[in-house]
Amino acid sequence: NRGAGVKTLRASPMNVAPFVKGRAYSFESSAGLRQIGLEVVAPDEAVEVYCDRDMLEKILSNLLSNAFKFTGEGGKVTVAVSEFKTRNSERRYLDSVPPSLRNGEVDITVSDSGVGIEPEKLPRIFDRFYQVDESQTREHEGSGIGLALVKELVELHYGVIEVRSEPGRGTEFTVRLPLGRSHLKDEEIVETPADVPAATDAAATADGFKEDEG
Repeated sequence: NRGAGVKTLRASPMNVAPFVKGRAYSFESSAGLRQIGLEVVAPDEAVEVYCDRDMLEKILSNLLSNAFKFTGEGGKVTVAVSEFKTRNSERRYLDSVPPSLRNGEVDITVSDSGVGIEPEKLPRIFDRFYQVDESQTREHEGSGIGLALVKELVELHYGVIEVRSEPGRGTEFTVRLPLGRSHLKDEEIVETPADVPAATDAAATADGFKEDEG
């Protein structure tokens, strides 16, 4: 019963730190050509999140391409991964936290030193087809569909996306994804680790499971 445009989450346990680093560094050569600095801050230890790999790639690609597009020569883009595990002592503040994030979260932040977004436009930047950048400082094509898609994909992960911006100073997007799997429906979980190549998956499961037919 899949209608056009209906997306289904297929989440697997995945170490997001190297994945985020890889996506960020894929922009490094084009950033260098425009003399834009790139800094990536991520823990060395594994940060495991149940993610849909394809959706996470779209989220990161959209946010990173926006950051580089709206940052001028000599500017800087920073990408950071942070893990927050909720301790019992912190339960008192959790009323302000979405239920899916109360067991802890991973934050992926993409910030730039670009042109920024006017305060009155911020509430609408995730609206489909809304053009953030009709001003002369943002002469590029609008990316409204991109940000609407990003918000949709983040929310399919039961996560939250937040934005802070200051005209002339830059913009910061933070994607907050829940730790664990208790927030997921059974049909949204694919237990094969998302960062294991498909060929390895097939070999590892061949002796224990029969592949679906059709």
